[in-house]
Amino acid sequence: MAKSKKETTSETPSKRPKAHPLRKELWMLVWTALTLFLAISLYSYHPTDPSWSVASTGPAQNYAGKIGAFFADLILSIFGLIGFIWPVILGYWVYEGIRHFREPPKHLGFLITLRAVGVLLVFSAGSGFFAAV
Repeated sequence: MAKSKKETTSETPSKRPKAHPLRKELWMLVWTALTLFLAISLYSYHPTDPSWSVASTGPAQNYAGKIGAFFADLILSIFGLIGFIWPVILGYWVYEGIRHFREPPKHLGFLITLRAVGVLLVFSAGSGFFAAV
């Protein structure tokens, strides 16, 4: 006996399918690499490196090369000294992603929103603090 339309639509809808674990691992590796690249480029920043705001023909002294010098100069030009906290925040997000690798926490949307607001407040307060110093 064939099922009627009513019987097939009355089944409970399944939740969104989970991402494949390999895909999640690859994203964690990509974010970890980006965090390390940003940390290396910020901590080896040199003001005379060729970048957005400096016209230089010499080689980059930044350990991450010309691309690292460009990103370090861009972040420090926009955020100032508080830009050094970017690798720390990205590292924390990678840590949280690894910690909740198998099972995401409940109320994930609320946690992401709350953390984003916290990051914005840290950057606002830090920028004001370092501008006064």
